[in-house]
This record gives sequence, C-alpha cells and structure tokens, in this order.
Amino acid sequence: SSLMNALNNTDRQTIVEMVLYILNKTEGLDYYRLFKTIYFAERSFMVKYGMRMTKETYSALPYGPVPQLLYDAIRRIETDRELTEMLWSVIDAGDNDAYYYLVAKRPSDLNYLSKCATDELDNAIDQYSTKPFGLLKQQTHGLDWQRARRTQDKAITLEDMAVAGGADNATLEYLKENEEWNRCFAD
Repeated sequence: SSLMNALNNTDRQTIVEMVLYILNKTEGLDYYRLFKTIYFAERSFMVKYGMRMTKETYSALPYGPVPQLLYDAIRRIETDRELTEMLWSVIDAGDNDAYYYLVAKRPSDLNYLSKCATDELDNAIDQYSTKPFGLLKQQTHGLDWQRARRTQDKAITLEDMAVAGGADNATLEYLKENEEWNRCFAD
C-alpha cells in the first residue's frame, strides 16, 4: 500500500530508537515480543492522544499483529533498505538457534521519543514483554486482527486498531483528522 513507503529519515530513526529503547529496557528481547510490545504501545498511544507514535503499517500475521516495515527490516527483506541498514547497524541478533533474539548495541536517543511515547513503551514493556507466547497470541487476536486477516493485504486499519484499544468516537474522529492532516504534509 502507499503507506508502506511513506517513511522519511526522521520516521525511520523514530522506529529504530523505539526498538533500542525496548531492547535496552528488557536487556534483549525476541522479536515476537518486540513486535507485540510496539503494537500495544502504539495502540494505547493512539487511544490516549488520537495520533500515532510512528508511521508504521501494522499487518495481521498468523501469530498476531506486527509493525510491517520493522518486521521486514529485521528479517532483512528490503521493503525499506534505509530502515534495514539503520536498524542492523545498532542491534545484534543472537547466535544460531537464538537468531530471533535481539540486543541493542547502543542506548536509545531520546530526542526521537517524546515523554508520552516512552511512558506508553514502559507500560507495554511491563505488561507484555515477559508474557508467555500463547497468552500474547490470544491477546493480540482481537477484532482488528481478525478483520485484517480477511483482507487482501492483511493491513490493520488505524481505526480498527484504536477501537480494539478502547477508543471512543471522539478519539476516532481526532485520529482521522490527524491522519488527513499528516497526509497533506507528507514528504
């Protein structure tokens, strides 16, 4: 979709710093839990503030929602080459059978993350980063995920994601306006 390539360098850096923030806080994490932690933080942020933390596109994969651009970058699929290069210059993967386990090579640059964003990340880390796989899978297979699974591109709409997080109509309206506003100023 058109959203998939809408990242500028600030957007990319924000995603990278968010990953580093989570990996530093958890002292390393498998990418399944990393993706879920980001999904829940993003969803909660949208419900509270009517806007997104990142310009990510969330996809409904069999095991739950993932931030698609980050998912591709971690798997070294060249959807966004710059993001892949930026990411792998600051993270390491575990050896051999622990290839899905990621660690940070440097602290996160908090100039890219607002206090509100780090608060949501902290909450999501506390709630989800150590949850058992089966429980996380269950908790992320909500209506937003179910609806997206039935579509061609498996993309979760921001609206469905916010509703799954408990957003009311006023928040949804605000989110829609913000998205339209952002599109007007897209690079």
